[in-house]
Amino acid sequence: MFKYPDIDVREKLKEIEKDIDLLMSLCATKETNFIGFTIAGVTKEQEKNTIQNQLEHIAVTPLSEWFHIHHVILGWKAFYKKFELSTRFVDRYPGLVVPSENHQEIALLVKKINASKKEFAKMIRKGRKQQDCHEYIHALFPQIMTDQAYRKIHVFENKVTNAWFNWTTRNVPVTFDKKEAETYLNALKKKPRFMYDKEDWVSLMDKLIIEVKSGVYETYH
Repeated sequence: MFKYPDIDVREKLKEIEKDIDLLMSLCATKETNFIGFTIAGVTKEQEKNTIQNQLEHIAVTPLSEWFHIHHVILGWKAFYKKFELSTRFVDRYPGLVVPSENHQEIALLVKKINASKKEFAKMIRKGRKQQDCHEYIHALFPQIMTDQAYRKIHVFENKVTNAWFNWTTRNVPVTFDKKEAETYLNALKKKPRFMYDKEDWVSLMDKLIIEVKSGVYETYH
């Protein structure tokens, strides 16, 4: 099965980073309005305890001074974890950036970046199972946060008058290809949930397997 050469995958990420640098330069002005926050990461030493007991609280710091704009927009390019931080926890960079000019240029550039991110994800996944994708991308780009590299930058073209932010912790959903999803559902047949009797549970899994086999979806969560 075809797989993209390593050099092509590396070049695609370089292209994304170069375009994000341009986006940052267009937005990093005193006239740009923004809302941003920093959220404390989980260190490798805290990893095991945090997985077992969850976070007691999430440390959030608002960014309000004009020079904080650089910290906020760096979130678009924060693909890598610092070595001392756990890679088991995916970072989020909540906020809004409101440029005062170059709106059309920025919108088109974001569209290009998002298309490149989609292509980058395709290059990683092509010809590989889920676990192989994880091992491959981390061998090629140590300490990379896959979710952050794939995540789109959103553009709101309509007027925004209010914004609310909240924070929580949750498990990252597992993604399966067609064969992996079918195997997973077959295994679940033997583990009925407490709200179902055995026959109803098996019937539900069989219906899901038929849906998987239909080929309607490319991936399953």
